[in-house]
Amino acid sequence: MDILKLTDVLEDIAKRLEIKGENPFKARAYRNAAEIIRTKKIDPEKEIKNGTLGEVKGFGEALVKKITEFYESGRIEYYEKLKKEIPDSLTELTKISGLGPRGVKKLKEE
Repeated sequence: MDILKLTDVLEDIAKRLEIKGENPFKARAYRNAAEIIRTKKIDPEKEIKNGTLGEVKGFGEALVKKITEFYESGRIEYYEKLKKEIPDSLTELTKISGLGPRGVKKLKEE
């Protein structure tokens, strides 16, 4: 499975959660997981096979389920639902210099 695609999905989930106004710790968990995987501190596929992904610091039950789902099906249902709630057009705005997810959230609300 493509680790880069997984980390991109996790980062995008974090961004959409911030735009949505979710708990910042939840968004940070997805961003941290992406960073841990990206820097090759863990091999998620190996951890899933060994049943040890949940033992990685910061990888709670919900995150483990989503990463496992990604490896089993190539997609994450939660992410698909989130993309319907927060359209790509909003996440694209974060590419504007100085406009992060919280700024986009504020624009969306106004």
